[in-house]
Amino acid sequence: MRQRRWLVGKTQGELAEALGIRFQQVQKYESGANRISASRLWDIAQALSVSVGYFFEGLEQEGAGAGKEGQNTQGSTAKPCAHPTVRAMTG
Repeated sequence: MRQRRWLVGKTQGELAEALGIRFQQVQKYESGANRISASRLWDIAQALSVSVGYFFEGLEQEGAGAGKEGQNTQGSTAKPCAHPTVRAMTG
């Protein structure tokens, strides 16, 4: 999120204004301190002129097929994702 914001030349304050939130909340999203809901991620993507998928580009497919309790379809435990955007969304 921070990288895209920088690429389009927006400040945290400008992004916050576009989202109708305070800049401190943008700081928390960017640092991973607060989760980003799916609807908020949609709003962020719109404000930064990208698709929601942009934030997931380059992620490995390790967690694909994960089911309940962190078990994938083969029965092994899924590894937690270290990507900051995903961590912010899932805690």
